[in-house]
Amino acid sequence: MNRPRSRAATSPLGAALGKATRAAEDATRRYLDPAHSLDPATMSAENRQLVLLLGALAEFTTALAAHLGPCADRFIPRADDNHDPRLHVAHACRGLAELRHHLDLADQAGRDVYTALSHLDTQPDPART
Repeated sequence: MNRPRSRAATSPLGAALGKATRAAEDATRRYLDPAHSLDPATMSAENRQLVLLLGALAEFTTALAAHLGPCADRFIPRADDNHDPRLHVAHACRGLAELRHHLDLADQAGRDVYTALSHLDTQPDPART
């Protein structure tokens, strides 16, 4: 992934997103352990947290887009590939809009999963414990 050329300080939100990413990656690795079995109620509760995270990421994407357009008023953008830098800004804005759209779709899918899981009530099978 190409990164912006300038060295910017990480914002508190950027630091929090980095920490959340690392925590999610660690938790995902633990979930891959076949001995770690979850019941539907736990999966539903954890899926709800995922839905909340997706909503927060969608809002963050909107905030990024709102700041991207006016950044040319505060900075002098230059492109390293001899293209008009406004083309890159426009491409980034379209990408953020697409990302927001897909986060909204993921949010809805997560809500559907939560609803489906919330209808389940299970008891441990004594023959398998």
